[in-house]
Formats: sequence, structure tokens, C-alpha cells
Amino acid sequence: MLRIIVFLFLLSTLNLISNSRFSSDRIQDACLQFLESKINAKIKVDFLNQITDLEFIEDDVEAYFEINGPEIGISSIKIYFMKESADIRRVSVPIKIYQIQNVAIANQNLKIGDEFSNNNIRFETRAIDYKYNIDTKTLFGSVSKRAIKAGDILNQDFIEYPSIIEKGDEILVNVETASVSITTKGKALNDAKIGQEVSIQRDGSKKIITGIATADGSVIVKK
Repeated sequence: MLRIIVFLFLLSTLNLISNSRFSSDRIQDACLQFLESKINAKIKVDFLNQITDLEFIEDDVEAYFEINGPEIGISSIKIYFMKESADIRRVSVPIKIYQIQNVAIANQNLKIGDEFSNNNIRFETRAIDYKYNIDTKTLFGSVSKRAIKAGDILNQDFIEYPSIIEKGDEILVNVETASVSITTKGKALNDAKIGQEVSIQRDGSKKIITGIATADGSVIVKK
């Protein structure tokens, strides 16, 4: 009996029964199960090379899996075939990992300065091979920073956010540490867009702290 064991971070154990042989289909299925248990997202995987059947003269061969690369985009899985802790063979399986994400797509050609709305953008679930860094909830009210073609997936470089905080605004400040979160108030000392730094003078204090502007107009300070 041959066993494939996924050992990274004590993930699930997979048992394959065969006469000293790992079929290509079963290796591929085990790779997919490993990735699904390892990556905290819905994924689609392309295997970039044909996986071949593997045969061993030994019984009770164990195959250990680990990701050798990023969890999205071009990566690979390393498989270590071992017998009683002895390394028998190593195989590298090149893959391309797509994450299934909700993305914003242009319905029409957009010019610099056009405001995003329900009329000119839509949201779809797509399999994409890069980290999607847009908070879709903050799109409306922002404008195009460059010309965009109909059908393009919007990314951060396409978007110009208006200032969510203006100098002199009284704002909520959420101070977060490893063990506690405190909400207080303060005065903004500069304009800031979503994701930008803003300096704050807390009420009743001359001390200046720096945080990050969020979509609701508050500021997060992490310590």
C-alpha cells in the first residue's frame, strides 16, 4: 500500500492504494486537495507540464507535499517520495494558481476623470492570477485616473480616490495593539484619501500620531 501524506502544518492525510505505483491522475488529484487545504481561498489550478505515472520497487512509499512559491500566479509543488525517512525521489510540479475573486469590470470606455457608477462598471466573479487589491465597496464616488477600455478589469492603478478626510476634521481614531483596541477622537492635520497616512492630534493631548484613512472616514493606528 502506497500512501500520499500531506504534512505541511499537519494538514489532512491522503491514502492512495496501489501496487507500488502512483498514477498521474491520482498525483494530480492529491496536489489539488493539498492546495485547497493550504490556500484560504477558492482556486483554479493549471498544471503546466504533464504529470507522469511513477513506479517504485519499494512498498509503503510516502509522498510529502509543499508549495514552493507564491499562492497565486506561477508557482510549483514539491513532492518528496520517502521510505522510512529515506529520500527516494523528488518531483517538482509547475503550476499556475488562480484565485476566484469578485472583480470590477468596465462596461464602457472611460476617460480620465470619469466617475465610477453602476452604469459604467459591473462586478463579476473571475479566476485571476494576481492579487486583487481593490475594495469594491469604495469604488463609487472615485474617478478614473487613466483611460480604461470596455471589458478591462479595474486595478488600483486605474482609480483616483477623493479625499475621505480633510485637514481640521474631527475624526474617530481606532488604536489597535496586539491585545486591545481603543477608540478615541482627534483632529486631522492633513487631507488624506483612502489608504493614505493621516496625522492626528488626539483630543486633550499635544501628541501627534499617524494612522491610515479608511473608507468610513475613520483612522486606524496600529502599534
